[in-house]
Formats: sequence, C-alpha cells, structure tokens
Amino acid sequence: MNPDLRFEKDKQWWLDTCKNQTHEELVHEIYLHCMDWADTDVEVRKLAEPILGKEYIEGDSYGVPAIKDIVEQLVQRIKDK
Repeated sequence: MNPDLRFEKDKQWWLDTCKNQTHEELVHEIYLHCMDWADTDVEVRKLAEPILGKEYIEGDSYGVPAIKDIVEQLVQRIKDK
C-alpha cells in the first residue's frame, strides 16, 4: 500500500475517532498505542540480539539503533548469505 495513502487513512480514522471520545478516552487510547509500540520494540530487539549481537542492539555513547536500522541490518545479513 502507498505509505501516503495509508497515512491519510490513519489520519482520517484518528479524526473520526476523536470526534466521539472525551479527552480522557483519547489519552488512554494514545497510552495503549504507545505501550503496544514499546512491547513490539522490545520483542524485536530480543529476537535480533542473538544475530546482531548485544553491543549492536544496545548501541553506544552516540545512541541506540532504531528498529528500522535493526531490521535493515537483518535484511542485509540475509542478502549477504
């Protein structure tokens, strides 16, 4: 799916959702999405650690790699085999 189209669909869904919810309900909904993202982030890191190494997953003094970077490294390893 075209990322721009997906963004527009997601944006419209959020706008429609916001019309029917209180502030507290919206805050709770956003909280749940953030927790979902955090759980997924942790799981991806755990799965990739045996392949990429703890040092890569945990990062260094310059920062921690984003999930996108981790996935790109995994894909590159698959291509290199």
